[in-house]
Amino acid sequence: MKRAMFPLLAGLAGLWLVLTACAGAATPPPAPTVDVSLLATQIMQTAYAQFTQTALAAPLTPTDTPTPTETNTPRPTNTPLITDTPLGGVPSPTPWPTLSDGGTGNGETYDDAVYVDDVTIPDGSEISPGATFVKTWRVRNTGISTWTPNYAVIYGWSSDNWKSIKNHPPAPAPIGKSVAPGEEVDVSITIKAPVESGYYQAVFRLRNDRGYPFGQWLTVVIKVTGTPVPVTPTATP
Repeated sequence: MKRAMFPLLAGLAGLWLVLTACAGAATPPPAPTVDVSLLATQIMQTAYAQFTQTALAAPLTPTDTPTPTETNTPRPTNTPLITDTPLGGVPSPTPWPTLSDGGTGNGETYDDAVYVDDVTIPDGSEISPGATFVKTWRVRNTGISTWTPNYAVIYGWSSDNWKSIKNHPPAPAPIGKSVAPGEEVDVSITIKAPVESGYYQAVFRLRNDRGYPFGQWLTVVIKVTGTPVPVTPTATP
């Protein structure tokens, strides 16, 4: 009896083991639920972190050296072809007499004059060689004394090339009338041009009746050109 039950019990025990194994294999544990949105966020964060670390670790790319800019060199200014040059050989003015009273008057009164205009032979006029001409200026009495008829125009100095006027200056030319302060008057003197062509300059001035020169300088600037003035022979007695 016992021998007959042993195989049966062994078979039942084996069947129980098989059923237990099958039951365990038939019911697997539930899989965890995946949050897709959270997973996408984590992927983006991880990628951003890796990109940042890569950028920091990468060596700096050298920047392009700027190309040197062209320096604008200033253009040279136009130099005038012809410049106004003073007449050659014009000396410094000859000093006029010094007045004891420190002014330009005649000691007790004060004389002064200013140039107003060229009435005849404006500066730069052309004159024939050896011609005699009358130069007239308009002047104004800017002093405090009345000029007498004995006030005169006198020669002062000239350019070096005008030797004839240096050696034989014209005689003083009285103004011939009284001129009150503030009035204007035309004053004249007779001059002979050089015989050689060229530019010539001379300076004249007023002189009071006591011999003192005063006022602004009165200029003569001429260009001698053309045919010389024929010389009329004098009759032999």
